[in-house]
Amino acid sequence: MLFRPYSSKVPDALDALFQAFTAAFTGTPVTVRDGPWTAAESGGSIAQDVAIGWGGFYPGYQYPTRALSEEMGDAAITTINTAHGYAPSQSEESTIACASFAQSGLAATPETWSELRHLAYGNIAAASRYIANPDLGAGFLHDTMESLTIGEQTVCHQVSQRRGTLCIVTFSLGCTSTSQQ
Repeated sequence: MLFRPYSSKVPDALDALFQAFTAAFTGTPVTVRDGPWTAAESGGSIAQDVAIGWGGFYPGYQYPTRALSEEMGDAAITTINTAHGYAPSQSEESTIACASFAQSGLAATPETWSELRHLAYGNIAAASRYIANPDLGAGFLHDTMESLTIGEQTVCHQVSQRRGTLCIVTFSLGCTSTSQQ
């Protein structure tokens, strides 16, 4: 039996994505987070954040409410390994949960929702365009992935609460790498 120890590229891929997303938003009001997000960390008249490896809000700990926490909690990263032929090669297919946040202290109006949605979805598009550019973002990935798809699935959550309005667009990063060769 041919066997080589499993060595995941997911941690390196997450580090590379965090560096690329941070570079993509340099000089903008968008803050990139590696992991969980809490409202207390955000700032500005309209706070904008992008979280990589985000599993949702956790009941009784994070904001805004317990009901939203239970609805949105999920795995931050899921991975499936597939062996190829008789060789000890494995293809590692990962889905990394992410989120784009846009929060305003203003009351919920059609104009506020529209602005927040455009900002939240626009941040995903900006990160995607940056990484797709071989002279900019592609260099950050350092051969950690063989393929990357941003936004395979998106879900928009709109929350009106005592602190104003919050638009959260969760999105997935689908990536493939070889974990054994």
